[in-house]
Amino acid sequence: MQAGNVFYQEPQDIPRTLPILSLASLMLLPGGFVPLTISEPRLIQMIDDAMSGNRLLGLILVKTESNPERASINDNKGLWDVGCIGRITNYSEVGDGQVLISLQGVCRFWLGRELATEKPYRQFQIDPFLNDLDEKDHCNEIDRDTFLAVFRDYLEINAMHADWDTIAEVSNETLVNALSIIVPFDPAEKQALLEAPDLKTRSETMIAIAQRAIMEQSKNKRNFLQ
Repeated sequence: MQAGNVFYQEPQDIPRTLPILSLASLMLLPGGFVPLTISEPRLIQMIDDAMSGNRLLGLILVKTESNPERASINDNKGLWDVGCIGRITNYSEVGDGQVLISLQGVCRFWLGRELATEKPYRQFQIDPFLNDLDEKDHCNEIDRDTFLAVFRDYLEINAMHADWDTIAEVSNETLVNALSIIVPFDPAEKQALLEAPDLKTRSETMIAIAQRAIMEQSKNKRNFLQ
């Protein structure tokens, strides 16, 4: 797996402890990208520390109606068990106390024990999904026609737009993983996509979630018109 200018290929390439950034709805997948605006001083210190080191941090979703920042040491309550390691590939100071970063996904990880440190942000032991480092060609593993048909309907019913000319040119892996990140599924649904064992399962899960959402919105529209 390549992220930015660095190749992550061997187990020793991945640290076993990482600072953890927990967010309510934004997830990351191996090979994917997410932009982030950071304004909290403690998180800016996390980013600064990562930039002066290996540029890696863990991104993980917060469970609904929880506050992980109030969790005690060795209590992972409020965080899902699986997240994704991201490498900071772009960093910019805005000038108003905020920093803008871009993260590229390296591999997923199991969340382990929280570490007691003097840092203002949380750090955990992790167990990486080393199989994610083995990049493979997934181009024939999904039903692309069905996938695109369903998401045309989904985006249309949600008044979202897509560059279909660009979509026609990207690989199946890029297509599925990019939509997994940007489509506004709820956090539990996004977590299911993150934990999917392979691209085919992730695409099939996305189709099922999107079809259910389309059916529910169509039903609500009919009820409103009656």
